[in-house]
Amino acid sequence: MRKTLVIIIVLALAWIGYAAWPLYDLLKLARAVERGDVAEVTHRVNFARVRASLTQQIAEAYLQRTGARPGPLVHGAVASVADPIVAKVISSEALAELLRTGWPRTVLPDQPRDAVGISVAGLGSVWQLFAASDYGIVRYEVAVPVSLPPGRAFRLQLRLSQWRWHLTAVQLPEPIRLLLADEIIKATKPHSQ
Repeated sequence: MRKTLVIIIVLALAWIGYAAWPLYDLLKLARAVERGDVAEVTHRVNFARVRASLTQQIAEAYLQRTGARPGPLVHGAVASVADPIVAKVISSEALAELLRTGWPRTVLPDQPRDAVGISVAGLGSVWQLFAASDYGIVRYEVAVPVSLPPGRAFRLQLRLSQWRWHLTAVQLPEPIRLLLADEIIKATKPHSQ
């Protein structure tokens, strides 16, 4: 009976530790974003995966805006056109600013007043953050700030790599995705003479 109780306690502590681990690394990322610590943000982000995530979202928003039929060739062409816009958002400094201010000022300079970025206060309480989270074996997702409706919040995906949780995807709020798609539409329109 005593061994069973010890095993249950050890498993419960392991589960609590596993559940808290990505929250701790997310808190460190949020603090770095708030401070504007680009070196720390760079250390905690897998830029190749975040870039792929942003390109995919913007390409899908473009297809939605234009009504184009999705397909591998169309999607690839749109992704190649979206790449210069994503490049403006994906540098260490630009991504840190996007997460801090909640707005991609490097592409869309007119930031609305209601744009909300990621902050320690925006993570809410431990219980709010845990309730907004989705766990996988080596994957953690959360919508932040937790106080915003899902359509206006950033959805962050972290993955466990080399014993640290790294940001691997940032799902942009829908209004931002659509405005970035509009920028692609503007960039691809033929200029009138």
